[in-house]
Parts: sequence; structure tokens; C-alpha cells
Amino acid sequence: MALLLRFAASPATFEVAQDAALAGRWEGEIQSPAAPIAMVLDIARTTSGGWVGSAIFPAFGVKGAPLKDLSVDGRALACTVKNVMGGPKLAARLAGDGVLAGTYEQAGHTLQLSLKRVGEPQVDLPRPSTSIQKALEGGWQGLLDMGAFKMRLGLKLANGEEGPATGQLILLDSGDYTSTVELISQDGDNLELGVPAVNFGYEGRFDKANGEVRGILRVGSLEVPLVWHRSAK
Repeated sequence: MALLLRFAASPATFEVAQDAALAGRWEGEIQSPAAPIAMVLDIARTTSGGWVGSAIFPAFGVKGAPLKDLSVDGRALACTVKNVMGGPKLAARLAGDGVLAGTYEQAGHTLQLSLKRVGEPQVDLPRPSTSIQKALEGGWQGLLDMGAFKMRLGLKLANGEEGPATGQLILLDSGDYTSTVELISQDGDNLELGVPAVNFGYEGRFDKANGEVRGILRVGSLEVPLVWHRSAK
């Protein structure tokens, strides 16, 4: 019987069998014409026998992007990286030399991918959202000020019917482009937001007296102060 290696990762626990050849942390590069793109891929077996994974793109500040439609067939895998980098599709097979090689498809372009196993999987699971105070529900607006580049942002927050909050981020100066806020977490007056589709992360503090949220917006590896004010919309 294969020895099972266990590791904990809240909120789930994974079991990785020694004969699960694709389970692990894989590091390597995507062969882009301009310059190689570093990538880390974590693949793990769940206790129910399925598979789960996440991806890291260090140069773009992307960490823990979940994999969807992940399928593993022997020594081959296929998946889509959810919500980041334009939703690239991966297809790869483990060769006899221990290299996981295949293709990376993004925006109609197909690039070669080559990864090597460097250790046990460290899958980042999406954190669950929480409910929010009634005072935070509704519309908000803020200004992303990066010096020469400025953009007005809109935010809509609401508690879901079953508790966890839902939200939308609107790029008001880009045709009202809207992205789903995947993470909404409130702890006391602290508010955290995550919008992986545009690589935004936000941590701020709700000031009830002034009706605003003050904090830091992370755009990739950049950190910019951002204040949300009440909006009529």
C-alpha cells in the first residue's frame, strides 16, 4: 500500500499518494518570445480522490490563482488558470526525464511550457468571503492615483442571501468594465477585498464617522493609497 503523505491547508486537508506522479510543486518557465516567464504550479489530490491546484506568476505579482477544469489522466494534465493573465489554458505531460512539458495558451497564442518538480504541493485555496456590516453595503467610489496615471474606480457591495457578501469593481474610466470581487472579508472595522481578474487586492479600515474606507490598494507588486467614498450609484 502506498504511503500517504498528509499536509494541512485550511479549510481542506489533502492526501498525496507516492504513486500520484503529478502531485507536487512544479517550477519552471513559459517560453515567451520576449523573455521567459517564470511559473509555479501546485497540484494536489483531495481526500475525495479529485484534484485541486493553484498557480503563481512571480513577475506579475500573481500568487495562488486557482485552477479550474483541472483534469489529471495518468501522467497528463489540463486546466485553466482562473481570473488572471487572461485565463490561460495549460496542457502538459510528464516525460521520462521528470520534466512536465506542454503548452500554455493565452489570447490566441500558444507557447511552450517546461516545469520540474521541486517538492510537495502548497496549494493556495481561495479564502471564503464573510458578511459585512450594513453600513458598508451599497455604492462606493475611489480614485486610483499613480502619478501620471489616474483612474476612477467604483465599488458595489452587498450581503448575499446566505450570508457572505458579494461585490463588483467598476473601472469607471474604462467603459465601466466590471469585475467580480472574489474576496470580501470584514473583521471589525477592517475590510479586505480581492479582485484577481484585474490583479487588485485591497486592505483598509472603515471610518464610520466620516463614511469612508481608507487603505492600500495592491496592483500586482505596486501599493497605492486608496480612499473609498460613498457614491450615489
